[in-house]
Amino acid sequence: MKNNTKRILIITIVILGFFMLTLNNISAANEPTIEIKPQSPAPESTITFTPTIKDENTTEVWLHIQECDANTGICFSDSVKNESMTDLGGGKYEVSITLLHNDATYIQYWIDVKTSDAWIDYFKGSDGKGTIINLSDPVNGDDDDSTVNGGDKNGETPGFEFIGVLISVIFILLILNKRKR
Repeated sequence: MKNNTKRILIITIVILGFFMLTLNNISAANEPTIEIKPQSPAPESTITFTPTIKDENTTEVWLHIQECDANTGICFSDSVKNESMTDLGGGKYEVSITLLHNDATYIQYWIDVKTSDAWIDYFKGSDGKGTIINLSDPVNGDDDDSTVNGGDKNGETPGFEFIGVLISVIFILLILNKRKR
């Protein structure tokens, strides 16, 4: 009886781990990627946003961006922009934005994608304010790099699927090692 309980527990953990891994990959498959150039923009510079949308039913893509000052804790109301993005073909869209405030320390942005079904927000963040990009010092700016997905340069959606697999392997090894004794 005790042996069957251990087997059921191990099988449940392994199946749950694979289910979490599969679920993460399904949601990541539809997530667009976005390239931002330059990676570390300076205040009053021009930034180019280039998302790649994998949904073939996309009809419109809009960028929402706002400049903010972390020192005062406010976002500038005159810097709110909602810009339609140009379709470059192949699921790529692009728009260039010129920042207005020299005292801005970061920007926050997200994109809205209109499909034949509905509008979908991406990169809006858990707080609904958008993904944050810290602005660099104009003298030490890094204008030659680009970033994908707000810092994830390999183009993949970050996740914790490796932790689930690692825990499952550890449990299996512990049970197998215990049986050998």
